[in-house]
Amino acid sequence: MGIKRLPAGLKIFIFTASLIIFFFCLQWLGPLSYEHSHFWEAAAGLFGDTDLEGFIMMSLGLLNLLLAAIAYRIIVRKIEKRMNRTG
Repeated sequence: MGIKRLPAGLKIFIFTASLIIFFFCLQWLGPLSYEHSHFWEAAAGLFGDTDLEGFIMMSLGLLNLLLAAIAYRIIVRKIEKRMNRTG
């Protein structure tokens, strides 16, 4: 008996769902406070970027992709382990 794998469509759905969930979780609901703006200005200054809004969107987008990829790997691994469990 071979190792059972998840179908590609289900894997794509898991990645897309985790991407959407992390996108909504990373967006803040109110205006930018002074502490947040100071943090983002300092972070953008480290990279020499002057466009604060673009830097925030780019960094949140990259963080979103990274978290979604990690969640995807964990979820797929857990499901495949459960599918291949004997007994």
